[in-house]
Amino acid sequence: MMMLMAVAWACEPEVCVEQARVARGDLRLAESAELFQTACEGGDPEGCAGAAFALKYGNGVEKDEERAFTEMTAACEAGSPSACVLAKAWDDRIEENLEPWYREQCEAGVGWACYELGKSVLDRDVGIGSAWLVQGCDLGVGAACTGLGGAYYSGEGLPKDDPKALELFAEGCTNGSITGCLYVELYGEEFREDRVTMLCDGGMEEGCETLGRKAGREGRFADALVWFERSCALDSAEGCVQAGSLLISGPDLEHDPVRGEQLLVEACEQDGQGCGLLAFHIDIGDLEGGRERALPLAVRGCEMEDGYACSLKAAMVYPVDPEEALRSADRGCELGFVDACGGALMQDPTLERAERACGLGDVSGCHIQGLMLLQEERFDEAFPLFDDACRDGLDSGCFRQGMLWLDSRYVGHDPSAGMDRLGQLCDADFADGCVMLGVLYIGGEPVEQDGLQATVYFMKGCDLGNAHGCNLAAISWRNGVGVPKNRRKARQYTKRACALGDEDSC
Repeated sequence: MMMLMAVAWACEPEVCVEQARVARGDLRLAESAELFQTACEGGDPEGCAGAAFALKYGNGVEKDEERAFTEMTAACEAGSPSACVLAKAWDDRIEENLEPWYREQCEAGVGWACYELGKSVLDRDVGIGSAWLVQGCDLGVGAACTGLGGAYYSGEGLPKDDPKALELFAEGCTNGSITGCLYVELYGEEFREDRVTMLCDGGMEEGCETLGRKAGREGRFADALVWFERSCALDSAEGCVQAGSLLISGPDLEHDPVRGEQLLVEACEQDGQGCGLLAFHIDIGDLEGGRERALPLAVRGCEMEDGYACSLKAAMVYPVDPEEALRSADRGCELGFVDACGGALMQDPTLERAERACGLGDVSGCHIQGLMLLQEERFDEAFPLFDDACRDGLDSGCFRQGMLWLDSRYVGHDPSAGMDRLGQLCDADFADGCVMLGVLYIGGEPVEQDGLQATVYFMKGCDLGNAHGCNLAAISWRNGVGVPKNRRKARQYTKRACALGDEDSC
């Protein structure tokens, strides 16, 4: 540290600022913060702004948001236009619309004003917001480059372009956006753990959490616990939640439920997910208290807008208040927790709920949405949903896709493709595919009538547990459809149909 101080004091304030920016882009965050502070003490307002920014986010120094705001305000008064923009952006007491002022400052060449303006406009108009982010990025504000990259990566409002996004993340990183640096590692071709470790070491809780999640996915739960505890120590509720849960019931770990509960209680004070996980561990008996203690925590987590907590609340209250359970599940779904969407859809299937579940990636929700659209004969809208479900490995989606190809009312009518799809499903032991092939061979459309082939498919469907297949096989043997009449075999298949739940066969 003494050597670092000697180097820092050896530079002129303007030079220290440039060196600080380079150090930040190289993820030497503690050195960057020190250089900004040295420039500030040398009378450079941009140095003071950089030092205040480091304090705000804990980049290389201990986080102190109150002091950061005070020092950013002082940097503004000392003549830093960027500091004036950031001081206003951080001031929760300002109720006026700052966009006109941001625009004025941006047009005067203050890059941070372009960033704040773009961020403000982005949600309601991606095109205009992105244009301001472009201007901020061109003026050297790394956060603007990273924000623009995020829009390209998500494809929401801009054409999805992963290479362009990564290029912008890298430019953001070079220009001091450590979030951009993290995204380069998360979404780039190679994950460089040493770079993310530098981010964590520099006080970026998201960096620690990234390493924790990676370790967890790889089954290195002891390492995951270390990284999440480091994130928790940086005042990250997410880190405390994950560390707490691992300490209570993490695989291959020496459990410390007392410490784990303490972390979840602390997280619950500021984050709904902490309340939800605390409620979960209490409800399943990992911690004391039972449902009487767990339910109020789930309610609180839901009120703090955590989708998981809402879903947990729904499950807890369903036996006594199904309507409240449905409202809670719907709320959890609105908050983006996909399992809550599934719960609401099971309780009260509607097209709107199915569409919402599907939009969050619930394959079953997409399938149900497709079925509801079929009922309305909206075949063109239903087919892509079945196609996507099929691609995601849902056999029932593949089946409905095949049936639509066989339906002459569908504009994409393709009997050959439909038969191929059903054949593939039957070969993969999907019973409905076999039974439907049998029905088609009985009917003689779109294939030639073949009673023997139909009966073979009915029997296979029955062997795979399909009651309707058993019943049809019984009819085939009773009436001699492609096979000699055989009442004994017919009775055997009728009994199997009954055992599988076909009441008419009983």
